[in-house]
Amino acid sequence: MSSPFALDLSSRWTPGQGSGDPCYELVLSNAGTAPLAGFTLGVSGPARIGPQAAIEGGRLVHQLSNHAELAPPQGFVLAPGASWTVTIRGLANPLRHWSDATQSAYLALADGTTLPVAIRPVVVTGQNAPLRRGAVRYEVPAPGKAVETISVIPWPNAVEIHGSRTAPAGICSGPSVRVYLDLGSCRRPHRPPSARPDPAPSTRTETVSQPEESHQ
Repeated sequence: MSSPFALDLSSRWTPGQGSGDPCYELVLSNAGTAPLAGFTLGVSGPARIGPQAAIEGGRLVHQLSNHAELAPPQGFVLAPGASWTVTIRGLANPLRHWSDATQSAYLALADGTTLPVAIRPVVVTGQNAPLRRGAVRYEVPAPGKAVETISVIPWPNAVEIHGSRTAPAGICSGPSVRVYLDLGSCRRPHRPPSARPDPAPSTRTETVSQPEESHQ
């Protein structure tokens, strides 16, 4: 026997091409046996639907952070076997990964009750190659070939170290462990001499130059 309420939400992301805007499409399907009216659809996920978004097929009635409630047009009835499509342009947080799409949803009825909504994985227009399984292998220099004794995966094309500092609490596995930073154009914030901890002993044998700190 079919359930009177069986809902699922599918979505499609179409990246902007040329002068076209990116488009996020939500499709709510009623696989139950009862018609639904006077409801709102609540969705949550990294894809934030902000108040500036252009929405077709519905309207935004409430939004708080990454949660949004969408309502269909006035008088709309979602009949059994039918679907309701909402098209959104101008997301505050565009999708960059399949997990950025809607992660949870529910239907809020006029009497204050809610119904669960099953979520289907997002479909990306033009980019739906089969998902790869297993770990991705990255090229790592052979033992003794690394120009710097650091652990970085994936291995960068170039490594430049200008200084060192004591490992922060929580990632140091022993008193002889040191964390080496690529300071680049960044400058460490100045600390008074009394606030500087004594450097931990290092197992590194080569000389590492310490960048000069500015005193302002």
